Amino acid sequence: MSTTSATNTLLNKFKSAFSWASPGGSHRKGMSAKQLALRSLVGHNLTINGDMTVDEFGLRIDGHIVGNVHSENGLVMVGAGGSVMGSIRAARIIVAGKVVGNLVAQDVIECTSTAQVQGHTSSAGFMIHAGAIVRGTMAATEAQVAQVLAATCANDDKHHANHQRHYQQAQRTRAVAMG
Repeated sequence: MSTTSATNTLLNKFKSAFSWASPGGSHRKGMSAKQLALRSLVGHNLTINGDMTVDEFGLRIDGHIVGNVHSENGLVMVGAGGSVMGSIRAARIIVAGKVVGNLVAQDVIECTSTAQVQGHTSSAGFMIHAGAIVRGTMAATEAQVAQVLAATCANDDKHHANHQRHYQQAQRTRAVAMG
């Protein structure tokens, strides 16, 4: 096998390993190409002891981390063979492996069917696939709760106003019919 052929084979394996992150073929709605472009990888044979801070290009964990992971505006994905013993904070979190610790996401936390999570989860949205094991507490972020309450109150006010208007119209119709 030539060097070029071997290089192309390795490149194709690398591309297929990260094909889930391609913007064109992604089923992860609402994620920009920037959020999907993971540039950091903790490989399956790697164990890291200590906290990690990652830029907006995020991190895929197929190995093991004993410590906290932080990615302010990025995606953190724990692969099916990966594990984190510590908290994860990110814009979006996808868990297919094992996490023992808290998960806090600005946008969404997704637990695939192979996920095992133990700890508090807090996010604006949750996606939990059948088969996932999630033990602990779940909470919407305070901003999300405030937004939902405001929308609910506004809808209740509109609903009440509609009922009031229909009631008054029925009263007028009845008065005209009677008189």
